[in-house]
Amino acid sequence: GRLDAALDAAQEGLRYFRAQEDPGGEGRALAVLGDVYDRMGRHDDAIRSIEASLPPLRRVEERFVLAANLAMLGRILAAQKRLPEALRRYDEAIEVFLRYLRARP
Repeated sequence: GRLDAALDAAQEGLRYFRAQEDPGGEGRALAVLGDVYDRMGRHDDAIRSIEASLPPLRRVEERFVLAANLAMLGRILAAQKRLPEALRRYDEAIEVFLRYLRARP
């Protein structure tokens, strides 16, 4: 159905950005893939995908997207009752977002 099509599109996007050697695009595509996995009930895959999105986003300093991905990861972890991990990710999301705001002109 629609989620399968979304999964195919997210995987295609990930292949594209990796082929372009675009870490920001790769990080965003991994987050989209994680979101699709989460909606499919594949929570472990979602967590792995979103965690994989973090290093490329850190490399290119895409703080806004990085903060959003950390918050999404926190939400999924909290739903899985992994509360200490969820809180760490939420705290990190807040810290990254505040750095993003402070760096703006």
